[in-house]
Amino acid sequence: MLANSNKPTVLLVEDNPVLRESLNYLLSLHGYETLEASNGNQALELLIKHVPDVILLDIMLEDSLDGFSVLKIIKSDASVRHIPVIIISALSQDTDILNGLELGANDFVQKPFKINELLLKVNNLVRLKAHISENLMNGGSQINMSTLRNSSDAQILKNFALLIETNLKAAEQPSVASIAEKLELSISTLERMVKKNYGCNPVQYIVKRKLEQADLMLRTSNMSVYDVSVAMGFNSLSYFSTCYKKHFGKSPLKNRKF
Repeated sequence: MLANSNKPTVLLVEDNPVLRESLNYLLSLHGYETLEASNGNQALELLIKHVPDVILLDIMLEDSLDGFSVLKIIKSDASVRHIPVIIISALSQDTDILNGLELGANDFVQKPFKINELLLKVNNLVRLKAHISENLMNGGSQINMSTLRNSSDAQILKNFALLIETNLKAAEQPSVASIAEKLELSISTLERMVKKNYGCNPVQYIVKRKLEQADLMLRTSNMSVYDVSVAMGFNSLSYFSTCYKKHFGKSPLKNRKF
């Protein structure tokens, strides 16, 4: 349970309970909120509900998903792949380090590690993430944001995305007209901005985000395809399956883990 949402949050994925508790205690002392997972499946389930600032990921997890598999899933999912990941492992082979970095890890710490080194790396990634966010909101030249005319456009798009994420699991999404009204835009202006920066119209963007979240749930939970479709606000299982197959190129049954 997160006690203070204003603090940066670290997701600890470590199967050693003693080390996990020690890291939890030390991070808490240094001003971080923590989420704990003892295996890969728990970590992915937490990522459905929470968006941590940094993930500390053990490679040698005693589970069906090792750290590399978890990292691959995280970095292939559009909703969570932006989260920085630090791999923690006793592995010392250069090939293992390169494998983690090639999969998208931001850093690599070897056991036994110095806590000061780990804290510095966590802090650096948190600060970097904050600086990037600040840069984007001030008209920085990043992917998609490079086409924005000014920082007010960036704020509008941020509010648009936040509005969609907040209602992602609602059976009835806000209409395009109501979204435009809340953002104080005309419908045509909203549609033009979304098309320019996301390559689709607002309705298509909403469906895309629902499908991406549904895909994560199918691959990381024991929910049925029907339950996932209902959870994501689809009124028809056949419509959900059709949309899913069109977006991912395969039936949702084929991506279901359990």
